[in-house]
Amino acid sequence: MRHRLDAEQAVHYSMNVSKKASIDLIDSILVVKKLQQEFGGQELIVVVAGNRGIINADRVKGGKESGTTDIHEIAKSLHKLDVERKALVEKIFEYLRVKGTVLLLSDIWNDPLHWRIFAGLMKNKQSLVLDRKYSGKKMALGEIPTAYLGAIPKEILRAHENELAPALYIPLEIAEAVYLQERYDAGAKIGPVAEAEYDIHIGRFFNIIQLRQPVSLTSTDKRPRPVAPYILREEDEDFRISFEDTYEKIVQKLLMAPPNSPLFYQVMEGRQKQFSLSFASNTMCALLRHLTYVAELEKIKFGESCTEKSILWKNGLRLSMPALGELGIEDQQRLYTEIRRHVEDIAGQIGRLLIDPLKNTHVSNSDRSVPFVEGSQRETS
Repeated sequence: MRHRLDAEQAVHYSMNVSKKASIDLIDSILVVKKLQQEFGGQELIVVVAGNRGIINADRVKGGKESGTTDIHEIAKSLHKLDVERKALVEKIFEYLRVKGTVLLLSDIWNDPLHWRIFAGLMKNKQSLVLDRKYSGKKMALGEIPTAYLGAIPKEILRAHENELAPALYIPLEIAEAVYLQERYDAGAKIGPVAEAEYDIHIGRFFNIIQLRQPVSLTSTDKRPRPVAPYILREEDEDFRISFEDTYEKIVQKLLMAPPNSPLFYQVMEGRQKQFSLSFASNTMCALLRHLTYVAELEKIKFGESCTEKSILWKNGLRLSMPALGELGIEDQQRLYTEIRRHVEDIAGQIGRLLIDPLKNTHVSNSDRSVPFVEGSQRETS
């Protein structure tokens, strides 16, 4: 860590959303829960930030070259997902007794302080603009209805209304982090290694806790497929476990893991360019990751992990990532085979300890409505 993290400072975790939620989103929550158990401080602030998708929205045409946008439908859909995900994370906090707060990104955007921080960052925007190629026809910031930009002051909107909205993604990410530092005394950000392109900039302000990326259950050591912990794409729904899955479905998905594998994937020298930023050496295979989830959940609920004991202890090992990572490939493969033989036990505990207790999360209809800032709505042409 580059900066000193005091025991009482909060840790910030920002998550995007998808229609279904993967259980991988608990990885950062479990890490901070462990910090809370060991040190007593470090509240966790989760920001559910699907609403940031408004920034990346395409300008789509209606009728004959009318130039109208579907931004209203996009905003409505994203807010609905954000509210549902917030309810799920709050339920996880309550169930695991995690100390912290769950915010919507719209809560932050509704505070003028966030936009003042953003404006300050934009004074040095050349170092912050994300160098990406955008598909589709993206909107300028001024084309987005101000109803969906929260409490952005008029003078700040005027100053940046001609900026291509997706190019503001990094400044908005950094502004969110600095805002949480000022409003909630956040001292660190936690998240997957794929967020390195943002973390390079956010790390100027406070600590970064970078976690190895989850991989799809169909990954192999020759072709690992990293995934975002909080996003479950439709094409991945058959290969990752969601909070909607039944026991039978979980077993079916776990058995999609290859019959043989090391516990940890390595990137051979000269092959790094074949992989995205979301992959790094010593990334654990999906089966080991799911066993780790079960072990940590059992330790939280019961003080020890019987599942870990039944699989590893009889082999003279405990679930210590550094120790397991030091095993030779043959020993890793032998242990992997043992883990795979216990997928029914792992599936049962995922259901009992994580999915079943969180079912029927209630979201009121009033919470689902898109938040408007009074006096901020304007029409788009």
